[in-house]
Amino acid sequence: MKKKYQNGAVSILGAIILAIFIFVILREYFNVDLQAIFINDQVINTYHQIQTSLISFWQHYLQNPVSYFWHAFLDNMQRIHDGQPTVFTTAGQNLTIPLH
Repeated sequence: MKKKYQNGAVSILGAIILAIFIFVILREYFNVDLQAIFINDQVINTYHQIQTSLISFWQHYLQNPVSYFWHAFLDNMQRIHDGQPTVFTTAGQNLTIPLH
């Protein structure tokens, strides 16, 4: 049986909607022009530096492991679809557990 939310719990979606609502209210209250902010050369340069760093981090550290697990996941889903045992089931059959 699933555990119900405790009183006062907020879902992630609710928190995101609330954050966007607060952002819009504060932006209107302080009369902030977002177009003027994003035209600024310093903001554009910072954005490009962050973008370049994230792409480099993905390519050098995350792409291979994520790709490996993604393809393993897809392979197991195809095996389930075809009615074959998954890699985990096959590997589990070869395990021996020593008894004390």
